[in-house]
Amino acid sequence: MKIDKQAIGIEVSWSFGFGDAEAVSLPRTDVRTAVSQNGFDGGLIADLTPNVALRKALHLVKGRSQTIVVQEMRRPNKDTPMSVGVYQVQARDGEAGDNVVCGARARVTGDRVEALPPEGGDWILECETVAREMARIANSLLVNVVNRDLSDALTSIGWEHSWITRRRNSGGVYFMPSGQSAERFVALLQDLQALTANSAREYQFIPQMMEVYAKPLTMAMWSSSARDQYDAQVEELVAQLKKVSTDTTRESTLEKRADDCDRLIAQAESHRMFLEGHVEVLSVELRRVQAEFRRKLEIARGEAAEAFDLGDEPKPARVARKAPAPVPAPAKAPSRVRKLPPIENMAVDELFDE
Repeated sequence: MKIDKQAIGIEVSWSFGFGDAEAVSLPRTDVRTAVSQNGFDGGLIADLTPNVALRKALHLVKGRSQTIVVQEMRRPNKDTPMSVGVYQVQARDGEAGDNVVCGARARVTGDRVEALPPEGGDWILECETVAREMARIANSLLVNVVNRDLSDALTSIGWEHSWITRRRNSGGVYFMPSGQSAERFVALLQDLQALTANSAREYQFIPQMMEVYAKPLTMAMWSSSARDQYDAQVEELVAQLKKVSTDTTRESTLEKRADDCDRLIAQAESHRMFLEGHVEVLSVELRRVQAEFRRKLEIARGEAAEAFDLGDEPKPARVARKAPAPVPAPAKAPSRVRKLPPIENMAVDELFDE
């Protein structure tokens, strides 16, 4: 479907049937095909390993209560990468502590997830119900996507193509500028809707899409949202900059943060219709932050090179003395390494701790 040429963009959101976590369940291969055929990255709908599927099911399964606890086992048997225990909290008189008893488990066995009683023990009915449901969800996720998977893929596409979220503290309604990306995104939403068209309304993927025009109230609303969004992203970069330590932060992380500044500057320019003169304010701040990331990157590279060069020098011979205490070799290369003079030129207090 073509977007009206007079529109400046589209506003999009979507919902999932009656809202249950599995209200929409679609074959993983069908969704991947829809994403790819509309020109987006099919890898956003990746195949899952059984343990990843079980971890996702752990967050989706219902049944937790004051007496039923579900959590991953810390030291499962060596024949499985993951096992999840379902526990019943059994009250005891007094304050010595309640009993927490494992009444079921869901574990990866080969290429599937199965529900079993606790090793060497018997089922507890309430725990068994939760474990069987968790295994069912995990095995379904191996071949299907559900609400959360679809939303994660769609929002990844949106952020990559410079959309704006209406609310600073939460998503849900987004603006995407007119162009090929917007038209392909609309087509993708319609294709996903078609995959659920034969289901009852309670189980359908329901996109909401509308063209956005340059009307005064509309421009005022999206201008405010755009400014909030970009200011929040700059604030996040500044916060990350303050946490940088040149001897512990990876060089690749510093490079990525510097590249993020370029990306945000380009995106801000594409939203000049909303940001107007604030584009220049953002650009100046982002260039300042970028310069600081690059400065710290050069420091980190210099320290790494210095530590590498010093590592090639021969170690000084150990000097004998009463109860000698040779200079300990550090476990890690320090952030700043001082070159030592030859041993014969060193004072006693430089060789030994007093």
